[in-house]
Amino acid sequence: MNVNYIENVDSLEGLKQLPSKSINCSISSPPYLNMRNYGIEGEFGCAETPEEFVNQLCDYYDEVYRVLKDDGVVFVNLGDTYLGSGKGVWKGKENTKKESFKFTEKPKEKLGGWRKQKQLALIPFRFAIEMQNRGWLLRNNIVWHKGNAIPQSCTDRFTVDFETIFMFTKNKKYFFNQQIEPFANASNPDEIYTGEATKDYESSNAQNPSDTKRRILESMKKRGGRSMRAVWKINTKPNKSVHTATFPEELVERMLKSGCPEEGVVLDFFMGSGTTGIVAKRLGMNYIGFDLNPEYCEIARKRIEES
Repeated sequence: MNVNYIENVDSLEGLKQLPSKSINCSISSPPYLNMRNYGIEGEFGCAETPEEFVNQLCDYYDEVYRVLKDDGVVFVNLGDTYLGSGKGVWKGKENTKKESFKFTEKPKEKLGGWRKQKQLALIPFRFAIEMQNRGWLLRNNIVWHKGNAIPQSCTDRFTVDFETIFMFTKNKKYFFNQQIEPFANASNPDEIYTGEATKDYESSNAQNPSDTKRRILESMKKRGGRSMRAVWKINTKPNKSVHTATFPEELVERMLKSGCPEEGVVLDFFMGSGTTGIVAKRLGMNYIGFDLNPEYCEIARKRIEES
């Protein structure tokens, strides 16, 4: 199987070209519902309803399920959407670089029932539930906390400074390289615990907290740190590409180090500006990328070549 390439193709068509059980890890940040228009006909993300968006996205991941190895891991970064604002980058703009193509009007969400104007659509969680319905195992709900989040103009709710990353697998047993982070200030791995529980946990078949604490302390000494938590504070980083939604390399590195073996193959079927490929190359892994936008494919290839 060819690796280390980016193909300008519709992601679903690209996925169908890959052999079954050929990919170790998938990392993607799909376009969010009606949030951006990159000026390419047929691009993903302009569904009329949250349900349509979720079903279309899960159709992509049906193919990912096929091409993923049995011990493979999938990370999906997905943001949420507020319904019915009628604002955004879709409306009234033209693509000045391609005179023959004009942006369409932003699709109007079909409101009704729970779909009310200003309602948070809960897209990530609707997606996660549908993925479970289609056979995936949801192993983690990771919070990507953006410490330098862009201020928002709204005055009737709190500013959103995070996005969701889901970690899915096909099976209960899968490749995972546990990541270790420094102990919290209050932790003392050299502590010697001699306490004994005063309740009869054994007869009630309950976990003995004293035994648990001893096991934790022993594990802390061996690892030299604590198991990485699921809230990742990672600032966004600017780059010179024209792509408006780019991964920070630290975010991709954390996912690849945990979910992809050395010399493994990582797939990003919404490759964008190529950050997944850059990090994979640096870590000694292989990559495959798809993107419908030819301009972004060229940007990604150049960024990876120069990295």
